[in-house]
Amino acid sequence: MKKKIQSTISVTLAAALLTLLSGALLPYPWWAFIIPLVLLGAALKWWQLRFYYFLPGFLAGFIVWAGANFFYDATLHGTVFLRMGQLLGTPPFVVPLLAGLAGGLLGGLALYTGSAFVAIREEEPVL
Repeated sequence: MKKKIQSTISVTLAAALLTLLSGALLPYPWWAFIIPLVLLGAALKWWQLRFYYFLPGFLAGFIVWAGANFFYDATLHGTVFLRMGQLLGTPPFVVPLLAGLAGGLLGGLALYTGSAFVAIREEEPVL
């Protein structure tokens, strides 16, 4: 159990780094960060690393997307949360949570999908 948690933490850090590095894919659409995560999930499943496949992708996506919102808000002197909150009809503090939730779901599903592409040699639960 301890090894599985350590693997989950290290994969979360790797997925977060990969998501940050995919910012270099700026000419591509916003969802381009999913492709490296799908490939990472497939590679980790191929190497038979046992961890929770959805959780690291969710945490990485949540941290990166919410962090990017905080960065843009700080860069633009606190106007991003206020304007997006007005646009969505929510309080400003909800904006980074919604963005983090969207990025987390996309990241988690991308890592899980990548692991599902690789054939399982022995029957084991994917989650």
